[in-house]
Amino acid sequence: MTDKLNQVLTTLDETSEAALSRLFELLRIESVSTDPAYKERCRAAADWCAEELRDIGFDARVVPTTGHAWSSATTGQRLPMALRMSSSMGTTMCSRRTR
Repeated sequence: MTDKLNQVLTTLDETSEAALSRLFELLRIESVSTDPAYKERCRAAADWCAEELRDIGFDARVVPTTGHAWSSATTGQRLPMALRMSSSMGTTMCSRRTR
């Protein structure tokens, strides 16, 4: 393995408990998108995702829609990786855009 890969794997090992803790924190937000009664909680999940992404250096925002809000984040680099964290779908979609 390369030194960079070893460094990544070591970092993952060292931070896995914190990562799982953040994941479980997000999962505790009752954001059931199929039930309109949870619309505010879906927004809370989108806010949580945007805040977490800002904390690690992304330019993140919550995008309101006619349905459920979602979080969008970019790295701000020339070829940004755009992340959409959909609290309503429970998924993360990544796409690379060129400017």
